[in-house]
Amino acid sequence: MIDNNLVVGNGNLKPLYVIDGEKQDASKLESLDPNNISSIEVLKDKSATSLYGYEGKDGVIKITTKAKKLADSYKKNLKKRRISALSMLYYTQNPS
Repeated sequence: MIDNNLVVGNGNLKPLYVIDGEKQDASKLESLDPNNISSIEVLKDKSATSLYGYEGKDGVIKITTKAKKLADSYKKNLKKRRISALSMLYYTQNPS
């Protein structure tokens, strides 16, 4: 079981967990396979609150899974192909 309370000094901090761009409860980490994690980023202070407002006041732990990274890569490549196809279509219909 994961303890959502990080004790620093005399206070309790409860960071915000963001998994693949979605805010999650700490309990979601229990079902996350460590072998499927692509990256973990820790945001604190202004970087956390500028992106997540009050919810990020105790810090943010951003986790990107390999599935999300693969999906993003696929979408990026698909977008490039669409632009390429549209460019080819434009130039074949509008020769100089």
